[in-house]
Amino acid sequence: MRNEMKLNRRRILELGSGSLAVVPILLLPRIALGQGDKPTSTTTVVPTVIDITKLKTEPTRRPLGRAIIGGLFVRELPIATSAEVRRLKINDIIPISGQVTTVGPSKHNPIWYKTDDGWVHSANIQPAESKLNTLLTTVDGEGVWGEITVPMAELRAQADPKSGLRRSLFFGIVFRITGRPDGTDSKVWY
Repeated sequence: MRNEMKLNRRRILELGSGSLAVVPILLLPRIALGQGDKPTSTTTVVPTVIDITKLKTEPTRRPLGRAIIGGLFVRELPIATSAEVRRLKINDIIPISGQVTTVGPSKHNPIWYKTDDGWVHSANIQPAESKLNTLLTTVDGEGVWGEITVPMAELRAQADPKSGLRRSLFFGIVFRITGRPDGTDSKVWY
C-alpha cells in the first residue's frame, strides 16, 4: 500500500500534464470574450455612448489586419456595447486606418482598430502588411532565410497551385529557403 502512494518526479509530471491539457478548454470562454460580449472590468464605468469627435485616432504601424479567429464583431463605435455592423471570418484580411484607446472588453487591452465600416477590438487581429519581396534568382546549397511579408501565404506540397495545401503561413513567419523550383504555373516558388 505504501508503494502505491509513493510520488516520484515522473508520476507528478504525468498527473500535471493531464491537468494542463484541460487548461485550453477552460480558457475558451475567456478568448471568445475578447471580442466584447460583456466587459470584464467591475471597477470601470462602461459608457454606452462615445463622442467620436473627442477620440484621438492614432496611426497604426501596419495598414492591414487578419482575423485570427472567426466571428469577430466589427462595431459601429469602439466600445463593446456598440451595435454590430458585421462579423469577420477566420483569416479575413481588413484594412486598418487607425486606432483609438477607449474601454476594451478586457481590462488589459483598451485598443480598437478603425476599419472601412466600423471598429474591431484588437485582441484577435494580427496586424500585417502586404510588401512584395525581390525575387531570388538562385538559392545556393546552404539556403537563405526568408520572411512572409504579406498577410497570408499558402504552403503547398509541390510547386503547383493545384497541389495539396499543407498549411497557411502568416505575416512575420521566418523560414529557411532551400530551393527555387519553377512552378507548373511558370511562377517562382521557394
